[in-house]
Amino acid sequence: MTTVTAYLGLGSNLGDRESHLRQALSLLGESVQITAVSSVYETEPWGYTGQPSFLNMACSIRTSLGPPELLALAQDVEGRLGRVRTV
Repeated sequence: MTTVTAYLGLGSNLGDRESHLRQALSLLGESVQITAVSSVYETEPWGYTGQPSFLNMACSIRTSLGPPELLALAQDVEGRLGRVRTV
């Protein structure tokens, strides 16, 4: 089984933003090895600006998941944390 390094950008702009980021890391860590985590940065929304500011961070992971499976994992984590896609 081949493992690769991948980088994920995480962001939250609703509710307890910092808690959402911590929970996302915890849930991701159940399926992949998190090897590094960036600082957290507050940023203004871009594009659709009529929304609250974001907290953003990035993490480095080691995984044997391919791109479609990694995307599915990320979207599963979003759903488990209550994200509802409206846009």
